[in-house]
Amino acid sequence: MVGKPRSVHFFSAVEIDEHDNVLPFGNNWWMDLLDFLEVQDAADRRLTYRGRKYVGRVEQSISPVAKYLYLGKLRPGADWPDVVDREGGTVPLASTGILELIEPLYLLPVEGTPYMAVLRTSAGPTWPALTDWLGMAGRFYARGHSIELQPYARRDQVERLRSAVGATKIHLKFDPGAAELLPGQSQLARAVREASAAGAGAVSVEMSVSFGRARPDEAGADELVEGLREIIGSDGYTRAEATLLQPSVDGVEKDYVDFALDRVVYTEYVGESEDETPTPEAVLHALSDAIDSFRTQLRSE
Repeated sequence: MVGKPRSVHFFSAVEIDEHDNVLPFGNNWWMDLLDFLEVQDAADRRLTYRGRKYVGRVEQSISPVAKYLYLGKLRPGADWPDVVDREGGTVPLASTGILELIEPLYLLPVEGTPYMAVLRTSAGPTWPALTDWLGMAGRFYARGHSIELQPYARRDQVERLRSAVGATKIHLKFDPGAAELLPGQSQLARAVREASAAGAGAVSVEMSVSFGRARPDEAGADELVEGLREIIGSDGYTRAEATLLQPSVDGVEKDYVDFALDRVVYTEYVGESEDETPTPEAVLHALSDAIDSFRTQLRSE
């Protein structure tokens, strides 16, 4: 038997200062951040995002040897399940003496690179929640700065999106529950969230926005690509295709990008069976295996 399949995502990040200058992170930045977070007071690592409580801590694993971030989303008591006690009766989980129920996310730096690997449970912290927690706990917000996670992708799609001066067509798809967690204040992000809200968050959302045969005006094309940047940065989509406008010697040229196809995501199995409770060691072994594959890809590219 094999364990539960889990997706392992890889991110780099940039820091954005109060003047909107983009400051890329160096190869040792993630390890330095873990060292900083490790010595912070517990209260400074217990934070709230969109009404949900999150608690983070830096842990050290012996097998494999690794320092990692554990970020947990606390499940509200009203959502706790019942359990079967030793007498065969059904009782509330709280009656067993458990104080908190946590959905975890594990972050493990890829040493010597600007990347880190992330594995989360199905209901664990979302990418926007992770970003916001890092912004608060890492003291970015306190300095008037922010942090932006950037999914690792083949063919330099992040750079292509950053250099685009507009977009003429976008096709997006989100699984149920993912769209309502989408961050950002652009019209595109708000439209996706509103579509999800129409089904109380329980529907998948698929949306196409296109200028068609019309010639896009500069403001409209620019606003569309700004909304796309917010959405791609969230990494919550299952489909994301766009026709971008790139600067060229003749003005602009069209550039088609399939962001979902280009993302680098590995599937690893955690534990020996789907019913096995995942231990940190099992999760870290899965992350380490994914990192080995990721390093091979980095060398080939």
